[in-house]
Amino acid sequence: FQARKNSEILKIMSLTIGSGIAGKKAIVCGSSRGLGFACASALAQAGLKVTLSGRDRQSLLAATNQIIETRNKKVQIAIADIEAAGTGFCVSKMSSSR
Repeated sequence: FQARKNSEILKIMSLTIGSGIAGKKAIVCGSSRGLGFACASALAQAGLKVTLSGRDRQSLLAATNQIIETRNKKVQIAIADIEAAGTGFCVSKMSSSR
């Protein structure tokens, strides 16, 4: 069920994401699974430089590998708890330096 749901989300996002955003950068929090993963995958497919963010390293690495294998797109990861003070700023700076 979850895989089908993510597939439907990807189709919808692919139809609504404009081509003018290719080359831009995006940080997707909670992107190791579910809706966050579907969004990160669709944004990578649209040509954005995507940073996946989450607390679990193994889940983020698995999500990264899946995007690389299925979309042939490079992404980076930021292992972080976005609720911790200052973390959002650090993730943003790391992403902008790439």
